[in-house]
Amino acid sequence: MGWDGTKNVIYSMFHIEKPKSLEPGSHHGNFNAAQRQNKQSNVYFFISPPCERHLRRKDRAINQPISSSRPTDLAQAIVDSFKKSSECPKFRLNRFQYEITIHQLTEAKHKSGIIDIIEHQKNYPDIRNEAFVARLILLYGKAKMDHHARKLFDEMPQLNCPRTVFSFNALLEAYLKSEKYDKIGGLFRELPPKLSIEPDLVSYNTGIKALCRAGLLDSAVYLMDEIENHGIKPNIVTCNTLLKAFHESKRFSEAESLWAMMEKRNIIPDLCSYNIKLTSLVKAKEVSKAIQFFEEIVNKGFKPDNFSYSAMIKMYVTKGNLEEVNKWYEKMTRKRMSSGCFNINDTY
Repeated sequence: MGWDGTKNVIYSMFHIEKPKSLEPGSHHGNFNAAQRQNKQSNVYFFISPPCERHLRRKDRAINQPISSSRPTDLAQAIVDSFKKSSECPKFRLNRFQYEITIHQLTEAKHKSGIIDIIEHQKNYPDIRNEAFVARLILLYGKAKMDHHARKLFDEMPQLNCPRTVFSFNALLEAYLKSEKYDKIGGLFRELPPKLSIEPDLVSYNTGIKALCRAGLLDSAVYLMDEIENHGIKPNIVTCNTLLKAFHESKRFSEAESLWAMMEKRNIIPDLCSYNIKLTSLVKAKEVSKAIQFFEEIVNKGFKPDNFSYSAMIKMYVTKGNLEEVNKWYEKMTRKRMSSGCFNINDTY
């Protein structure tokens, strides 16, 4: 498929209004346009106090690890305990408890328990709150149960719960977490016009990430340019997603061009941006450059996090330099003691 054909598919998939004039060579791409001429892209694949005592008692039951001995019985015990705990309004605010329980049941391959827990939440008034339902949709995504995420989204009107771009974005993220990248484009085509929802930057950032993960990096770049032409400005999340994809694809010159574009447009690189580049240097075994770049991170005023230190430790582990491994591990430990742990796994 030629690039003009790619444009038309993206317009269709992401519900972007096609410009009246779309002549060959008329696209004034905002990033790396010249390099995209004549590119081929296969986008068809894309894409209370008593309550507190109850909680403490139930938390101990819910948080039991599911062992290999009689795992089904233990998983069901966790489900039953969770459903009982859900009677408490304060418990239903505990997002972390929901996530860790669904994670346990996912690891135990107890899908019926996951469905049981989420269906049980319909007994409570929270189900009329869009933010609460969006959380449940995301839980299905974490369990890679995209069909059930869509079913819950479709049931929202019957639950007297509004559907806006907020829950639409949750559904997109659920499909992303389920690794159903090829179905996300269909959601863009179907739902916004049907429900009068206007996709926002969060929506398109999810679409861009899906394209990157599907290996359609050129299409992801083009989508960034097109949404900007339609008045939606990319942000640091957009750029970090593309930076990561460029580095993982070893398209380093394009990564540098994107970095320059970010600075030109006042999209300030954050610690995640620097960690992406640091990780790339480590993977390339550029030891001296990685050390120099780590120092640059500090000089820029950033506080390296666990991700930064782990990259350096991994580099020296690969080289078999245990002295440097211990040195960097001690640095990370001192940093943890002074400022706590960080987890940026969901940042980009």
